[in-house]
Order: sequence, then structure tokens, then C-alpha cells
Amino acid sequence: MRHVSIAARRKAQRCQSEDPETLETLACPPQGSTGDSDRAQLAGVVAALPATHREVLLLRFVDGLSLHEIAHALGIPLGTVKSRLHHALEALRRDQRTKKYFEA
Repeated sequence: MRHVSIAARRKAQRCQSEDPETLETLACPPQGSTGDSDRAQLAGVVAALPATHREVLLLRFVDGLSLHEIAHALGIPLGTVKSRLHHALEALRRDQRTKKYFEA
């Protein structure tokens, strides 16, 4: 199990790049959007998140880890994972550039 945790941390560190182009490749634009400008805006908002929130967000939605897997991989309590994910998603919902991703 320890090796899985270490591998997940390394993967998370690779996803924490401050380079917006790296984040652009991870972002998927919403259906019906034109692409490049939407991706750049999403990447910019995600890059502006605190590192701890960004890490949990990327592990959840890019790497597809469950909340329990994230908690185990990062060595933090499950409640902390939930809190960080909640705050990250709330920041994305509030930002005008990414609000459209949360509209039904």
C-alpha cells in the first residue's frame, strides 16, 4: 500500500505544475464551446487555486481517485479531502470564467 501512496503523490506533484499550458492539456471544455480560449480560462482559474485545493481537485477529476484513495495517498483525513474539494469547487463556481461549467 505504501508504494501506491508514493506513486499517487508523485503523480499529484506532476499535476501541480504552475505552467498554464500543462493545465490546458488536462482541461476539457464544456460541450458546445470553441475550445482554446475556454481551456485557457479554465487552466488559469485552476492554476490560481491554492496548491492543496488544486491537488485534491486534480486527483479527483483528472486521475479519477475516490475520496478515500486521495486521503490515503496524501496521508490526510477524509474530512480534509472533502473540505479541500468543496472549497476548490466553490471557487470554480464563483469565478465568472468557469461558472458556465456548473450550469445545468
